Order: sequence, then structure tokens, then C-alpha cells
Amino acid sequence: MVVSGVFITSCCVGITLALYPGWIRNLIRKKIRTAHGTNERPKRSFHGHHPDCDMFQTHRITVNTKTWCAGCLGLLIGSLVSIVFMLMYVLFPIHQSPLIFFMLFLLGLFLIALIFIEIVEGSKHVVAHILFNAMLAPSFFFITMSVTELTGKSIFGVFTILLCALWLSTRVTLSTWRHRLTCSSCRESCKMYAPFATSVERSL
Repeated sequence: MVVSGVFITSCCVGITLALYPGWIRNLIRKKIRTAHGTNERPKRSFHGHHPDCDMFQTHRITVNTKTWCAGCLGLLIGSLVSIVFMLMYVLFPIHQSPLIFFMLFLLGLFLIALIFIEIVEGSKHVVAHILFNAMLAPSFFFITMSVTELTGKSIFGVFTILLCALWLSTRVTLSTWRHRLTCSSCRESCKMYAPFATSVERSL
């Protein structure tokens, strides 16, 4: 119950970050900019959490006139699915051999590696980008549930959730790196990611 509660709470926080990415970081940066008196303005408008630029076309998807970030939409779907998985796990306990849980643990690690590779390589199809990101939260569920079952101790399950948070942070870092790489290879002069990030780093 402790592990499931922490996991579901983490998924709920992840859903808010998918809808409003970086709201915690932006809140801190807003205070820093106010303290330093900086009033920088982006040179392009943003749609679906990305610059309104053709270079980021595969990072956005439009559904019923609403533009979504493909990665965040995938994380949102995956988080909702993982919450359902965890509720089913609590209500209907799984009784399997340790080998099955070990295989699920390896499956979770494999999915995380696959998702990282997709981000680094850069997906050419928006639907594929959504699907890969939707697998991230379920992979966290497989790993957390397997570690909890194999060890029989909730402390290890909670520790695994913290480890999953680090993997999620790694995913965000890789995504930021990919965005900067895409932006730097563009012939437009706006350079929404690298220059803006540099100015923020200087303000820190």
C-alpha cells in the first residue's frame, strides 16, 4: 500500500508536468529573473510546448484543433495506464514465480533503454514518438512492482520509485539535448533553445 500510494502520487505529479512541463523549474526561474530584472521574450510563439517551427513538426500533434506535445501526450497516456495497472495490482494481487517478476524487471529496463534510444536518434513519425513515450511510465510500474515482489520490502519499492524519477529526469535531459541539436541545425536565426538556455544559465 505504501509503494502503490507513492507510485500513484508520482504519476499524478507526472501528469501535471505533462500538461504544464517544467512548471516547478519555471516558477524558480521566474523568481530569479524577477530578482535580476531580466525581461527576455521568446522570438517565436510556442504550440504544443514547442516553437512554431517546421523543424519541430514531428514533436506536435493536433487533435480536434488542439495542439499537443507528442512526448507529453505519450507521458500523460502512460501515466494514466500505469495508475490503472497499480490499482489492479493492489486490488488483485499477482501470485507468480520470482522468474516472472525478474522477466518483468528486465522488460522494464529494456523499454527504458528503447525510449532513450528513440529520443537520441530522433523519431521521424509523431505517432511513434507518442507510443515510445507512453511506454515509459508502464516500464516504471513493471520495475517497481517487480522489485517490491522480489524483495518483499516496501522500502526497496520506494527507493525504486526514486530511481525511476532519475530515469525520467534523464529522459527530459535527453529531450532538451535533442531540441537544442534540432534548433542549432536550423537555418533560421531565432535559435529558441540554445541561446535562451545560455541566458538562463548565466542568470543562475
